[in-house]
Order: sequence, then structure tokens, then C-alpha cells
Amino acid sequence: MLSISPLTNEATTVPTVGLIFVWAGIGYNALLFLAALKAVPKEIFEAAHVDGATSWQMTRHITIPATKPILVFLIVNAFIWSFSAYEPIAALTDGGPGWASSSTVHYMVKQVTYGLDFGYAAAIGLIVGVIVLAMSVIQFRYIYGRFV
Repeated sequence: MLSISPLTNEATTVPTVGLIFVWAGIGYNALLFLAALKAVPKEIFEAAHVDGATSWQMTRHITIPATKPILVFLIVNAFIWSFSAYEPIAALTDGGPGWASSSTVHYMVKQVTYGLDFGYAAAIGLIVGVIVLAMSVIQFRYIYGRFV
């Protein structure tokens, strides 16, 4: 029986690599979020239950504000990781088929290793660093309204 890899089709390469990224990071993110949930004191939930709060009200007014710092950390981390996607792309598809699954960092490494264009690669790295820094600051300001 002949099987076709989803990594050889341009239409399915990016979703497959994205699924691998999600699978690789879900354990780390779940562990941190569960630790943040465990850090919320049970007494607050008991007091809210005695006061007649519904589960939605407890989630909205207790759980989300109490876990907001870790949520911000996970969102900013996911954004940064999405820009630094290199290893799975290089190992699975090497940017192919065509350039369908190539990322900015993958393109930058290709410029250094095959094109020997160190200046261009350094400029790409600097621009990516500035974009990630600016977007991280914007995310912190938008979610928190101030710096952490």
C-alpha cells in the first residue's frame, strides 16, 4: 500500500508543521497553566460559592484575573516561538515543498549556510528581533495596561 506524506503537498505542509508545533508546546503550556490554577486559593472560590456566584462568574472574576500573569507570559512566549521556528521546519521539510513551509528564521539560516550572505542574514535577524520586541511590548501594554 502506497501512502503519501502530508509534508509533500503544499496545501497540507503548513497545517502539519503547525500541528507539530502545537503538539510540542502543549505540555509546557499546560504545566505552567495548571501550576497557576493550583496557586489560586480555594478559599476564594468557597467564599464566592457561599455568596451565590455561578461557575461562569467565578471563572470570569476569580480564575482569569488570578492567572492573568501566566496567560500573558504564555501568549508572548507563543508569539516569540512562532518567529523562531527553525528546527522542526529544517528537520521535516527544509522549507519545502517549494518555499511553502519556510519561516523567516529558516530563510535567514539558508542565506548564511548556502548563500554565504552574512550581512543580509544579520539584517533579517535584526529586523525580526525589533519586530518581536515591539510586538511583545504592545502585547504587554494591551493585556496589562502597564508593564509587568
